Amino acid sequence: MATRIEPKVLLANERTYVSWMRMASVMGAIGSGLLAGASDHGSGQEAQGQVASGATGVARAAGLVLMPVAVLFALHAAYTYWSRNVKIQKRVYTDIANETVPLLLGGVLVVSLTSVLLLDIIMGDTISLK
Repeated sequence: MATRIEPKVLLANERTYVSWMRMASVMGAIGSGLLAGASDHGSGQEAQGQVASGATGVARAAGLVLMPVAVLFALHAAYTYWSRNVKIQKRVYTDIANETVPLLLGGVLVVSLTSVLLLDIIMGDTISLK
């Protein structure tokens, strides 16, 4: 006897996917904005007093840290959506909730942002990542 898949189950899976992808997109946009801003100001404009080279280096470092984290978030979102969709189609509702990977990704995000903060505090005016 075939059981009917409730639309709310499929929609919940899609909603979770969209939420994770939104977060990855925001992090990617911030990271690429920091990289673009750092490269714009690294072309001699700091001599005019607009941006110090230390701020440019820290912005570039923050962008370089955020971009891979954003890619990890996007890959996790895609894999989770796909694996849950397969389980839903096969009507296997065990082991759908994975609590380990989101905690690891959150930890990676916290460590990366903390490292950028410490880099700014310690090396503030002297850093240059060209």
